Formats: sequence, structure tokens, C-alpha cells
Amino acid sequence: MRRTTFLIGLPFLAHAGLALLFVLAVSPAAAEVHTITATGEYRMTGKDTPEEAKRRALQEARRLVLDRTWAYFLGVTELKPFRLTLNNIQEFTKGLIEVTEDATRSQREGETVVVRSDVTAKVDPVMVQRRLNAVRQSQNVGD
Repeated sequence: MRRTTFLIGLPFLAHAGLALLFVLAVSPAAAEVHTITATGEYRMTGKDTPEEAKRRALQEARRLVLDRTWAYFLGVTELKPFRLTLNNIQEFTKGLIEVTEDATRSQREGETVVVRSDVTAKVDPVMVQRRLNAVRQSQNVGD
């Protein structure tokens, strides 16, 4: 009798373990945020103020990090079947990319002052998957 109970309990434990592994694999905590960094640079002229140089370096850094992030999205396997253009990717990623300024520094190189700004873009794969599911559902509704 005990042996039968043990054999009945073993498959139950195996199924419970598989269910737990599935939940852990799908949970948002298991997904890592994808991080992309970039450094923008601006070489000051005699007419530039430090504030203007910092703004331009930061603007360049943001442009670079967004370009890299959009390139990352173009390579995401789940998005390839949609054959999205860069404009589509830019629209798709609105609200999915968090860009933060990390640091700005100035350095003299010869006669020129160079201002560099570092930025980081973070993309949450869980949010990307939710947006992707919403796009799929909206396409299925029209069919």
C-alpha cells in the first residue's frame, strides 16, 4: 500500500515541479532588462557656452542610444515576421525605452574643449512582449 502511494505521489511531484519551472521561466522577474549605452560628443567653438555644448553632447548621445536600441529591436526574433521599417520600430518602441543621463564631462584636447555625455537606454523585455501581444491581437481582430 505504501508503495502505491509513493508511485502515485511521484508523478504529482513531477508535474508540480514542471509547473513551477514554467511559472519561474515566464515570470517578469526572470526577464532581464536590456541595457544599451552611448556617449555623445561635442567640440566647443569660441561662440559656444558650456550649457549649449552640454545640451548638444547630450542630444548626440540620445540620438546614438536610440539608434542602437532601434537596431536591437530590428534584430529581435519575435519582431522579424512583422517586417517593420525603422519608422514602425520607432512607433512600436514609444514608451518602452527609458533613457537616462549618466554623466557629462569636459576635457581639453589641444585648443578645443570637448564635452562628452553618457546615456543609458533600458528596455524591459516583458513590456516588449506585452506590446507585441497587443499588436498580434489587433492584427487578428482585423482578419
